Amino acid sequence: MMLEKSRSHVAILSIGTILCAFSLASIIKFTDPYKVGAGAHALLYITLFLFGLGLFTTLGIVIRQRFSAGIYIVNVKVSTRQAFLLSALLTGSILLQGKNLLFWWVELLLILFIIVLEIFFNL
Repeated sequence: MMLEKSRSHVAILSIGTILCAFSLASIIKFTDPYKVGAGAHALLYITLFLFGLGLFTTLGIVIRQRFSAGIYIVNVKVSTRQAFLLSALLTGSILLQGKNLLFWWVELLLILFIIVLEIFFNL
């Protein structure tokens, strides 16, 4: 019973991630970043974040279920938290690069901030 629920959960999450990937690809292919307004840029970053969230969550759940014998809901919680942090890092980095504000030390600070947050959540 629980195995069926976990498989259906991962399947629904995967379908949502694929839809976000198509949405992201459509925005990248059919919009000109120099001619569109802030709304299209916001949609780009939102879909990028949602795609990363779905992808990293799915990968985290599958890897944890395959290699560790933990409780499913705990694996989902940890995977979702870490996916949120990684997606925020990815989206923030691309946003900063788009504004020409991404330097190696800024990225290092972002990574250290994410690491500190993850340590804080594990206490």
